[in-house]
Amino acid sequence: MNTIEAWRNFNMGKELHVSGNFIYDGLRNFDEMHSLDDTTEVFNVMYLLSVGIERLQKVCIILSLPEDDVKGELFVNKIKHHNHVSLMESINDLQNVKLKPNEHAFLNLLNKFYNQLRYGRYSMEDFHLEDEKKDFLQFLNRLGVDENPFGLLNNDRIKRFLGKIVGGICEKLYNLIKEECRILNLYTYETNYNSKAFKVFEEKRYTFFAERQALKELIIYCFNEESFEMFREAIKKIDHLDLDVQSLKPLETYFEKKELTETVQYFYSELTNQERKHRQEVLDLLSDESTDWDLLYQFLKAT
Repeated sequence: MNTIEAWRNFNMGKELHVSGNFIYDGLRNFDEMHSLDDTTEVFNVMYLLSVGIERLQKVCIILSLPEDDVKGELFVNKIKHHNHVSLMESINDLQNVKLKPNEHAFLNLLNKFYNQLRYGRYSMEDFHLEDEKKDFLQFLNRLGVDENPFGLLNNDRIKRFLGKIVGGICEKLYNLIKEECRILNLYTYETNYNSKAFKVFEEKRYTFFAERQALKELIIYCFNEESFEMFREAIKKIDHLDLDVQSLKPLETYFEKKELTETVQYFYSELTNQERKHRQEVLDLLSDESTDWDLLYQFLKAT
């Protein structure tokens, strides 16, 4: 393996993971958004996705170009820009990647955000307060989501829509990377099984519905599995906090989890230091696989 091959194989392999991390985090943050009316949250999502997709595009270019064309600082400087549209054109000059209209439109949105809007609020010449949010909501009009002066709540339909678009771009570019690796006999495309990049590129999952379902299934299992009987009996011996919840909704998004956390912290503030310490020790045992539930039950029963 020569220097160029090692660079493409190992360095670009790391870049693929970096790209996957950014894309995963962008989609995760979007999944946890309660309202689409929060400009700062929209900024965060668009920033993460724009960086992740840009780096993925550059991996594609580096693998697709002839070896002589990627040597030296001249090439590196040539791709040191953040124009998603230009990068896609470069990829299409080398490969035939057919993006759908919504995918093209999303790349244009990211390109405008990163190159024009990202530092807009630092300028005093023009008033740029919520430009990225306005553009993002305008893009969602493709789904039939209209801007609402009273705020627009995020929902599963919108999450699927964005996930499908981001996923479509990622799949096409990742398939190109895998094909180039096959030709070059490289392993750049490989991602660690437990990594964020694996979920994005290999599992091709661009929403987080499955994670929420899995958590609910775990709760159902703990309530019904016969071998967890003493686990359930032990929990019954723990005095519950007087939480005002009607369902498992607080597990769904950052907004609900934040409200739940604040409520729990309020009740904790009413406890003595010793009571808080004791409760934390008991709660820690609930996620410890070595816990003897019968002994814990007997201990809690005695206290």
